Amino acid sequence: QKARRNECFTSMAYAQAAVYYTEALALDPSLFACLSNRAACWLKLGTPEKAIDDAKACVAQDPTNTKAYFRMGLGHHAQGEYREAVEALLQAEKHAPSSGPMKKQIDEAIRMAQMKARKQANA
Repeated sequence: QKARRNECFTSMAYAQAAVYYTEALALDPSLFACLSNRAACWLKLGTPEKAIDDAKACVAQDPTNTKAYFRMGLGHHAQGEYREAVEALLQAEKHAPSSGPMKKQIDEAIRMAQMKARKQANA
C-alpha cells in the first residue's frame, strides 16, 4: 500500500496518490505523514485550500513536521495569503535540518513570501 502511494506520487499521478493517502488515513488516522504527503498532492493538483487543511491536521498531530509547515506555507502563498505563508514557512525553518536541500527550499520560499507580503502591504 505504501509503495503504491509513493509510486503514484513519484510518477506524477497526484490524484491517484491522494486517493491512496485518503484510504490509508481511513484505516489509520494516526498516519500523519499521509496528511503531509496528501497536502503535497493537493498543491500539485492546484487545490491549495485542501493542502492547507491537511498540513494543519498534520502539525496538530506532529508539531515539528517540517514538510507539513512548508506545504502549508506554499498553500497560503498560492492563495495570495503571504503573511500566513511567511508564518508557516518560519515554522518550517525552525524545525528543518540546519543544512541541505530542504533548508535551501525553505529559505527561498521565505524570501519570496516576505517580498510578496511587503508588496501586498504597500498596495
